[in-house]
Amino acid sequence: MAKPPDDHGDGVRIFLDYLVQARSAAWNPSAQWLSRHSGIPKTTVESLIHGTRKRLPSWNEQVERLLEAYRKKVTEDKRGGPDAVLGDMAAWKQAYDDAQNGRPPTCPLPMAAAPAPPPATAEPGRPIGQLRPLDLEVHPAIRVDTDDQELEELPAYIPRAHDETLAQVVREVRAGASRLVVLVGDSSTGKTRALWEAVRTLPEPWRLWHPIDPGRPAALLAELKSIRPYTVVWLNETQHYLLTADPAVGERVAGGLRELLRAQERGPVLVLGTLWPAYWKTLTAVPHAGQPDSYAQARELIKSASVRLPESFTGTDLDTAGRQAANTGDPRLAEALSQAPQGRLTQYLAGGPALLELYDNAEPAARAILDAATDARRLGHGPALPRLLLAEAAPGYLSDEQWNLLDDDWLERAFTYLTDHRPCRGARPPLARIKPRPSTGHAPAAQRGGEPTYRLADYLEQHGTRTRRSLCPPAAFWNAATRHAATMSDHRALAEAARDRGRYRHASALYQAVADAGDTSVLREMARIREQAGDHEGAERLARAAADAGYILALWDLARTREQGGDHESAERIARAALDARHIAAQLPEMARTREQAGDHEGAERLARAAADAGYILPLFDLARTWQRAGDHEGAKRLYQAADDAEYTTNPLDEMVWKRERAGDREGAERLARAAADAGDTTALDGLARKRGDHEGAERLARAAADAGDT
Repeated sequence: MAKPPDDHGDGVRIFLDYLVQARSAAWNPSAQWLSRHSGIPKTTVESLIHGTRKRLPSWNEQVERLLEAYRKKVTEDKRGGPDAVLGDMAAWKQAYDDAQNGRPPTCPLPMAAAPAPPPATAEPGRPIGQLRPLDLEVHPAIRVDTDDQELEELPAYIPRAHDETLAQVVREVRAGASRLVVLVGDSSTGKTRALWEAVRTLPEPWRLWHPIDPGRPAALLAELKSIRPYTVVWLNETQHYLLTADPAVGERVAGGLRELLRAQERGPVLVLGTLWPAYWKTLTAVPHAGQPDSYAQARELIKSASVRLPESFTGTDLDTAGRQAANTGDPRLAEALSQAPQGRLTQYLAGGPALLELYDNAEPAARAILDAATDARRLGHGPALPRLLLAEAAPGYLSDEQWNLLDDDWLERAFTYLTDHRPCRGARPPLARIKPRPSTGHAPAAQRGGEPTYRLADYLEQHGTRTRRSLCPPAAFWNAATRHAATMSDHRALAEAARDRGRYRHASALYQAVADAGDTSVLREMARIREQAGDHEGAERLARAAADAGYILALWDLARTREQGGDHESAERIARAALDARHIAAQLPEMARTREQAGDHEGAERLARAAADAGYILPLFDLARTWQRAGDHEGAKRLYQAADDAEYTTNPLDEMVWKRERAGDREGAERLARAAADAGDTTALDGLARKRGDHEGAERLARAAADAGDT
């Protein structure tokens, strides 16, 4: 498989420019129309038609489908034959192959369709009112479900301290001065958006010039002397203009800008730029004695004009953001406030589209790993996802053709792609490796065994939960989860998810892993699954094992199921077994108290829960109060919740008594009522005595109830 050219390779850039030109040749269909007719996500379409894409897209999944949508548009509008307007598909495929292999591609567009270069104008730039912020490389924001609410192109803006500095500079420029400001900050800290907010309301005759074609330094040098007063020179990512491969080119740019700013007759002009801190440090560093000074002009240009941006929102800025979200009702800002870690709102807002682009453009193996990670999280697995789970599950998400085309190093390549933070605009990468801090002793269970674990990016998790909610994972996922889920809690959560989706074999295997680890409470659910599958002997064996462990409800469940199914003999036998087990379970509350007094808090909780499962809920309340007095408020809260959630269950023999009585089986009803009374529950026997009309029979039953202790 040919390796894609470097992100900044000329062949790739030229080909992507051809895709932009193809849209013009097709009379500029909207991104929404193209997304609908190509099946490509709208954010990916926008990156292709606006020229913001950096890597070569997939031919089959993106380029070919986008071109087919263009051809459809040309045909529908009856503008001519698609080949005559756009060029034939063979020419486009050849151009793509050339770009993929590092060769300059030939333009596949017919000469008549290729847009002619715009005529030279007397002054560079366009009126500011004609520009969109996304045209000036402001990052698009995350997408959210809005219930048809109309949203602005960008979320509401939250001014901070640096905005007042910018506002003062703009006031000076409007008064006739020429100025330069360079905002310095890490990726997606809000630099470009802050510049846009500062100049967006400048009135005519102000214009904005963003030199980018044919290359940024070349475009600026070609037109710099044509700059007229009332021009904003927009140098976003200023390193492209000053930190050039040949330092002499960048120095010419810096010298030309310095001359522009000090020439009063050419002002007022406003030069705006942005830099990452590392680039700023390189450009402003003073060389050691005897070393060449490669950036002398650039250093003089920016050293006194730089404004540093904070990485996150804190204090009053965060409060302002909260009020802005409430006042505007913008769900994007509200989501960032609730989800962004450590106040990194702008990174979250801008990182979402970058993450979706990485997902949309991922090779099949990398996308399969992300789908497996998303399924694990939405079905209940904790945030620490073992590498082995993802690696073993991923093949199940690939078609036979995709699997057979994978290289031997597909797994390493996929994880390298998914853990690279550089394209993520300051947000977490799609998968971030979890690194336990030294000396803390805290690490995910899988990682304690030497196995790496990863965290799925929050935005991708939310997006995937929405888009995959109606999908059931493949068998490979469940098998991998059974072997490699990080904790027993994860096994249990995924077992419940498998059961709810009718994957009973996988649910049983996951529950079995929990039982093998010592949590016998799952035997009750395993018995239910076996009964549903028709394995009645296996179901009864598991239910009895659960009852032996203190979970008597397993036997109650099975007795009811058999009774409802008409197997009265089996139901009665199992109900009697439940009553026998309940006598044993009466010892559980005292055992729980003994464990707690001995300091075995985990054992005390396990026995208190087993007692609740047998119908004795009071030990949970007692243990919760004990823990609360000892200061363990979180543990006490958990126990109180367990007590509230505990099932109240009646003796199934009582239910069976009245069912037999209503069916006319008076003898069977009496036999079951006596069995319940023998076990200490005289409710049914007393009820029959009161209900029956024959006095002799009623008296006999009343005496039996009294003999059993119901006086």
